[in-house]
Amino acid sequence: MPETRYRTALAPAALAALLLLSTGPVSAQIMCSRPVSPICATDVVSTNDTADGAARQRCIEDTSRFVDGLDEYRRCIADAVAGAETDLKAAEDFLACLRSDDRQDCAMAQRN
Repeated sequence: MPETRYRTALAPAALAALLLLSTGPVSAQIMCSRPVSPICATDVVSTNDTADGAARQRCIEDTSRFVDGLDEYRRCIADAVAGAETDLKAAEDFLACLRSDDRQDCAMAQRN
């Protein structure tokens, strides 16, 4: 039985080590998440349901957060495109070096 507990405890540690060691190329990738549209922007919810305007106020707040999220998403996408352009240029330069007749040491520039 102690052997089973040892193996069970070792599995998560091995997985964590594997994830830490494999983050090299993945760390250069950017994950951008598009925000979810406010539900009040659909036909599902009415914004005129109460005399005090609580639904309308919630919709204003949700839409404001959505606008902020879209702006952040746009910046993230722009950063990802800029990074892809940098990577493409580095790969093209590396390929040109490899194809050249100079027999020089070729290396592809890496982003941090």
